Amino acid sequence: MSLRLLQLQCTSEPEGELAELIDSQPVLSRSECTDEGCTIQLLLRAEHAERVLDELREAIEDGPVARLCLLPVAATLPLLEDDEDDVEDAQARDEESPIASGRISREELLSDIEENLGITRVFLFTSLLATFVAALGLVRDDDVVLIGAMVIAPLLGPLVALSLGTVLGDFSLIRRALITTAVGAGPSLLLACGLGLLLQVDPSLDGIAQRSQAGPVDVLLALAAGAAGVFAFTRGVSAALIGVMVAVALVPPLVAAGLQLGAGHVGPAGGALALFAINVLSVVLAGVASFALQGVRPRNWWEAKRARRAMWSAILSCVLLLAALLTVMSYLDDSDWSLPFNF
Repeated sequence: MSLRLLQLQCTSEPEGELAELIDSQPVLSRSECTDEGCTIQLLLRAEHAERVLDELREAIEDGPVARLCLLPVAATLPLLEDDEDDVEDAQARDEESPIASGRISREELLSDIEENLGITRVFLFTSLLATFVAALGLVRDDDVVLIGAMVIAPLLGPLVALSLGTVLGDFSLIRRALITTAVGAGPSLLLACGLGLLLQVDPSLDGIAQRSQAGPVDVLLALAAGAAGVFAFTRGVSAALIGVMVAVALVPPLVAAGLQLGAGHVGPAGGALALFAINVLSVVLAGVASFALQGVRPRNWWEAKRARRAMWSAILSCVLLLAALLTVMSYLDDSDWSLPFNF
């Protein structure tokens, strides 16, 4: 049972609708109001926090609440008991979506995404390091080394952010997620190309050949990775192991494309790039569907209407691009042409 501590920092004593709303929740503590204001703490289940936050945000417009803070709670004694509103809320969520139970709030999702979206030195370093390790694993045809690269690849956050931005209709979040993904993939591809010039790259090796062609199984793998990644985020659990699964679908094809492109094997490199694009689209498509099925949506109805249009447009675009790329891959599978400067 995940719990959250909701802290309200008020400039004056709450009154009217806001006071009734606060009193309807389990009030953990309430400080006496002074000229500097007061603090009220509510203890909530994580899955109920979004509803309470939305109700509070409607009630505090032009009200005395200066700030809302949502904090995780490790444990509490005595145990928190559900009241009638909580039971009705849980039943409504179950009717709306059977897998929505246990999901953390929209605000927590956005906060977690922010931590995984910045373009930092650590992000760039881990992206390049994962590329270097993956390149060595592919050239040696060593799956153990390749798995090591998956552990350090920071690819889950940007793609989950892209999915969440699509569901919420947050175009600023979508733009930042696309930039972060491009900044992570671009230098990695260039590094892999450089390594392809220096290393002996054999496109017939199983590890490289398997990442240069795509089929329905690859799409299913990427869809499963995207759904698992979003499910981990919405439950507020560690996404480290799930991130490995997402990286398995993305890093090897990207590195295989760079290695073969640097070595002059353009045909197989094109197949690997197409597989990378297919996997990215599949992960995002699964992420969008997972967020939507769990009832993640904007707070206001007019934002929800705009987000719904954006979501369906994105789903249709992903499906059409997937179909086009799979068609291209069917022609590239038999292509073995290469440039004359193969080392």
